[in-house]
Amino acid sequence: MADSRTGDHCEFACDPAIQVHWGLHRIEVGQGGAEGTTDMIRVSGPLEIEQVIDRHRRALDRIVRVVGTLWTREFHLADGQLIKFRVLMEVTNWRCVDCSVDIREIDEFYAVHDDLWLAAAQGDRGGQLCVGCLEVRLGRELTRADFKNKRASLDGRYSERLRERENRTRET
Repeated sequence: MADSRTGDHCEFACDPAIQVHWGLHRIEVGQGGAEGTTDMIRVSGPLEIEQVIDRHRRALDRIVRVVGTLWTREFHLADGQLIKFRVLMEVTNWRCVDCSVDIREIDEFYAVHDDLWLAAAQGDRGGQLCVGCLEVRLGRELTRADFKNKRASLDGRYSERLRERENRTRET
């Protein structure tokens, strides 16, 4: 990650293979403490998070107290209600841990059975493997039976290699 600093502002640039998805969870809490309406708001980043919270704040009637951190904001209202905002951030890296190819770009977003994955993972709990690197670790090519639900692609997109493996039955 590279950063650029100007005064009290800092921005980080991620490798293109690393995706950051932002969200904002809005929760209304009634006078008795029971959670009521909840909304999930998709946002593009921290600036939009602050803009959305500010729009909601201006629409609220009679705020008596505001409590907040970097990841939360709570608006206590005169009638005893509470409006909470929680920032959500999901970071994903879709590079193969062995060869560094971005599996999204080559259309190899798949899921194999857990026991097969654990056998190939060799202690690596996190990360992704392209089909070729998984096969190298297993010492064999994948077949239809290796994929969860007998369907190779999780997002409907297939590389030629993934389609071929989905159509292959195990040879005896």
